[in-house]
Amino acid sequence: MKIKERFTKNINIKKRLVISNILMITVPVAITALIGALCVGVIWLSIQYGAGLGFEDSEDFYRASRSVSMLVEQSLREGTHKNQAEDLAGISGLLDKNAMALSVDSANKNIYQYGHTTDSDTTLLNAVDALGGKGFVSSGSRELYVHSAEIDGTFYRISIFNSPSELSYETLKVAVVLSAIVLIFAVLFSILLTNRFLIRFVFRKIERPLDILVDGVRQISDGNLEHRIDYSEQDEFAPVCADFNEMAARLKASEERTAQHEQSRKELLVGISHDLRSPLTSIQAYVEGLLDGVAQTPEAQRGYLAIIKSKAEDIDRMLSKIFLFSKMELG
Repeated sequence: MKIKERFTKNINIKKRLVISNILMITVPVAITALIGALCVGVIWLSIQYGAGLGFEDSEDFYRASRSVSMLVEQSLREGTHKNQAEDLAGISGLLDKNAMALSVDSANKNIYQYGHTTDSDTTLLNAVDALGGKGFVSSGSRELYVHSAEIDGTFYRISIFNSPSELSYETLKVAVVLSAIVLIFAVLFSILLTNRFLIRFVFRKIERPLDILVDGVRQISDGNLEHRIDYSEQDEFAPVCADFNEMAARLKASEERTAQHEQSRKELLVGISHDLRSPLTSIQAYVEGLLDGVAQTPEAQRGYLAIIKSKAEDIDRMLSKIFLFSKMELG
């Protein structure tokens, strides 16, 4: 588990996207190929070991063969006799459905043949001839039912063959259709499963860093400039988190400088107020002295006025400094 966590931890988002794109193609293909191979294997085993047998035992084959032979005889009786092969073509579907082969002979000449033959067919036909030319025989791997019919003075031998291990055409068709359906569902299921897994595989790498960043932004907006993001993974979010911490540090430093400047401005205003009060008090006192007649001689009056002028000049210099400081603060 630790190895797995260490491995997934060192995979950045770019690598995860590359891996997800590769897996999005390879996983459905692999699952489809595996299920396709299983379906082919099932069909192959059915062909080899008789999973598609149309009859459970020889008695079933005997009953079915009698029904087919009666249909063949009826077709021969109702046919035009000009093209007997066409007259018998209508029962091919029934033969395919039951994995049966049909041979119709007349005057030692084959007039209709449907289905595949085997090397043991001749031996079975000889065995039936030895039994009187009709009946049922079996060699274990091949079964034969022979029925003789006389139609308009012509004798016909109707031979129906069946292999117990032979897969019928209908059964094979059903197996192929079912295999195709299974393959389609396998493709859809593998795509959905892979897509769900890969979304979690990629999104899990993005979700946690985003949550950390959102929490960090919320902390800063609430005024907690001491907050820092602790992010140790080396991926695409690492420089973003580092920049966030640097931004928070700069904001804190800026706030500290702003607070320091505000304190300095308050102290300056207090000092300026004190410095302005002193010359204004002096000017007020000397003006009152002049109004009260304290300075009675012209020389005393000129002295008072000189002092008033000096204090006014001091005030003017202070106001110039205040104006210059205001301009510096405004940039």
